[in-house]
Amino acid sequence: MLREVFLAIAIATFVLVPFSVGKRAPGPNLVGPNATLRRKHRPILYIPIQTIRKCAQNNSSPYIGERSLCTFDYVVDVSPNRVPETIAFVLCRCMGIPCTPVRGFRCVQVYRALNVTYTLIDGMTKRKRYLVPSDCRCATTQMNAWNITRQMNPLRSQKLRPRQSLTHRKKFAVKL
Repeated sequence: MLREVFLAIAIATFVLVPFSVGKRAPGPNLVGPNATLRRKHRPILYIPIQTIRKCAQNNSSPYIGERSLCTFDYVVDVSPNRVPETIAFVLCRCMGIPCTPVRGFRCVQVYRALNVTYTLIDGMTKRKRYLVPSDCRCATTQMNAWNITRQMNPLRSQKLRPRQSLTHRKKFAVKL
C-alpha cells in the first residue's frame, strides 16, 4: 500500500514538474555533420504542462471565456481622466498554443482601434488612438490561408507586351 502511494507520487512528480521550465528543448541532432545546419533552424519551444492546463476548456464553467476553444479573461481598465472612463478588453490565456488537432490553427489575439480623449491638469485635452485587444480566436496563419486559396484559384499569367506596358504607365502618370 505504502509502496503504491510512493510510486504514484514519484510518477506525478516526474510528469508534473518539468526539468527545464521555459527553456528551449534541445534538438536531437546537435552533434555530427549536420550540427551547424540544425542550429540555424528555430528550436521547438517547450510548453509546460501547467500552461496546457490553463488553456484547457472547462465545459461546466459558467464563464464563456473558460468554455471557448481559446480561453480568455475579461479585463476592465478604469481611468477618471479619460473619455471613455472604462475600457473593457480581452486577454488570451494561451496565445500561440494550438487550439485544434488540425495543423496550423492557433489561438490569436484580435485587436480593434479605439479613440480616447484625456483631460490634462490645465484643462486641455489630448487625443490618443489605442489598439485594444477585443477577441481571442482560433485561427490559422495568413500564409496558410493564402496558399489554400491560391491552390483553389491559381493566378493567371500576366505577360505584358512592351507596347502594352508603356500605355499602362501613361494611365498612372501624374501631370505637374
